[in-house]
Amino acid sequence: MDDVASQFIAANQTAIQLAVALLLGALIGIERGWVAREQKSGERIDPATAVLGIVIAAAVNNLVKAGLAAGFGTPRTAWRLGMPMLASLAAGLALAWLA
Repeated sequence: MDDVASQFIAANQTAIQLAVALLLGALIGIERGWVAREQKSGERIDPATAVLGIVIAAAVNNLVKAGLAAGFGTPRTAWRLGMPMLASLAAGLALAWLA
């Protein structure tokens, strides 16, 4: 029985690590949401600031991924992965600028 369990863990190590990370993230998110419920409206972050922070994080993520595709991939990979990333970066920044 021990052999079967160790084989399962070895075969699914990435999925197990992802599940643990998601579980920890959910627990932290629930705890933060619970604390935020008790705060007054003046103590919370402005929703526009929160949206801007998310858009900036997504933009940086897309920019880094496009750079990785261009830097480590073949020219074909750079075009196939980098251009859609840069297009979504431009669309996200334009949407944030309009909002």
